[in-house]
Amino acid sequence: FNHTSPKLEFFIQELPIPPIAKPFQPNDGDNEPRYRMKKVLIKHQFHPDLPPTTMYGYNGIHPGPTFHVNVNEPIKVDWVNNLPLEHPLGFAIDPTLDEIGINHLPDGPPTFTAYPNGQDPTTLWYHDHALGITRLNVYTGLAGMFLIRKPGLDEKLGLPTGEYEIPLVLQDKFFNKDGSLFYPTVGKPGHFPVWVSDFEADTPIVNGKVAPYLKVEPRKYRFRILNGANYREWNLHFEEENLHFTLIGADGGYLPKPVVVNEVALAIAERVDLIVDFTNFKNQSVFLRNNATRHESDFLLPKLMRFDVLSDVKSKDNTTIPRKLPFHPAPRCIHKTRTMTLAEPNEQYLLNNRLYLGPVDLHPIVNTTEVWRIINLTNETHPIHIHLGEFSLIK
Repeated sequence: FNHTSPKLEFFIQELPIPPIAKPFQPNDGDNEPRYRMKKVLIKHQFHPDLPPTTMYGYNGIHPGPTFHVNVNEPIKVDWVNNLPLEHPLGFAIDPTLDEIGINHLPDGPPTFTAYPNGQDPTTLWYHDHALGITRLNVYTGLAGMFLIRKPGLDEKLGLPTGEYEIPLVLQDKFFNKDGSLFYPTVGKPGHFPVWVSDFEADTPIVNGKVAPYLKVEPRKYRFRILNGANYREWNLHFEEENLHFTLIGADGGYLPKPVVVNEVALAIAERVDLIVDFTNFKNQSVFLRNNATRHESDFLLPKLMRFDVLSDVKSKDNTTIPRKLPFHPAPRCIHKTRTMTLAEPNEQYLLNNRLYLGPVDLHPIVNTTEVWRIINLTNETHPIHIHLGEFSLIK
């Protein structure tokens, strides 16, 4: 395909912070926190030089509201929509509730999903998972972040909290001149002309705005970053050589200890939890950049957003970088070892040489531990997640 978005000026919009999802009190006497997430058609302003974009949003906004919930605190969410059900990525929930887009939920009385949140503190996200069109619905706005916390833990560790903890949703998009989103319908040579499973666009988006800026104090900030792009991988770094990232967590929760790095790689749907210290950059602007490349990509997107560091802090920064973090190692007692292969012959996606809707022949037992050796036989990076729970990477 051959498409170019209108040329847009970067760093002229302030970064928006998605609001925190608020529970409501249902009339059925249930005391568990209850949330309502309604999928609606919205007009969203990605850039002042573009007309508003018609797209989908949760509760009327894009990205959707951010959930802040506690470990082992069950909640219920009413998903009200006219498209297939949302898919919570990385959640440990009842398998009967793990909708994969085959069922359809029309507009009408809301249907709730229960989330026990019985897992370690971590950075998750939620998104639409309609079978065959997940990529379209996420691209059109149906995604948001979901943070699980242990009460008092972040304060005990001395980590930045409140206004100094900021979610960043990274995406890329194509636009038409009328502000509408462009999604290619004809892919690379040899692909079926309707099925375009992946592409990289030419405009960087952070929290629903084109290459925004953020005013920060000269102090430590915590960023929860999600790669919500269709296909693009990011390799994040700062333009300033002496400004680094301190990694404290990833998809499954906290790391064993903080790790200082100059670059952070993010594959599709991957999350990272990190600290950035702006203390030594008073009255300066610093730039978050991307240097990830694919050999077939025409759009590298080196510029993502700008941080304008103020001259002083509102109050003393008492946060610290802890020496150790509350990491839970993998269990030592292994009940079974399996080998899984990923293959992609002729645009088919196979797991152990089986199609998605093939018969179920793996039956893990509750409360046992397995080692899965996953072998990627395709020619591209493929992030892995397992429905209904998390896993520990051991090699």
